[in-house]
Amino acid sequence: AALVPVALLVGYGVVFAVNRALLEIRWILIGPLDQSVRGAITFAAFERVHELGLRFHLSRKTGQLVDVINRGIGAAWQMIFGVLMTLVPVVLDLTVVAVVLVSRFDAIYALIIVATAIAYGVSLVVGAEKLRPYMRKANDEWSEIWGQAVDGLLNYETVKYFNAEIATARRLDESIRKYERTSGISLRV
Repeated sequence: AALVPVALLVGYGVVFAVNRALLEIRWILIGPLDQSVRGAITFAAFERVHELGLRFHLSRKTGQLVDVINRGIGAAWQMIFGVLMTLVPVVLDLTVVAVVLVSRFDAIYALIIVATAIAYGVSLVVGAEKLRPYMRKANDEWSEIWGQAVDGLLNYETVKYFNAEIATARRLDESIRKYERTSGISLRV
């Protein structure tokens, strides 16, 4: 009877170690693909922005544009690799668990697991849709912060020439406060 807990702990340790090793192998195999996709997305975004007209560029702050591009590249990467590295393994795990439960126990246990996973997925999608307007507003405000910060640095000579450091800092501080109110996240330490 004393060997059962020890065997379970050893079994868990082996499964954990194999899982970690497989995760590392997966990143070794997918790493080059990751870099290639990230480079292709970055190049496509850069190329697209350069195709846009002068009116577009004159109506945007450089910092805002850089932030939007950067977040877009990150989101595209998350979409591709989120599906590849998270969704596919979770579906495979659920399938294996369901098959084991059906083969060893009643099918009701597998149905409960699958129903729970589906309910969880639906709640994530519904929750994300409800948060979308707030996140969009917070993202716009974050882009405004980056627009002011980067443009203040790009136009450093002008800011210094007109002794506008304090006014520039105050505008940035107000944008940060506005973002903090919208997002509920404090950026101050």
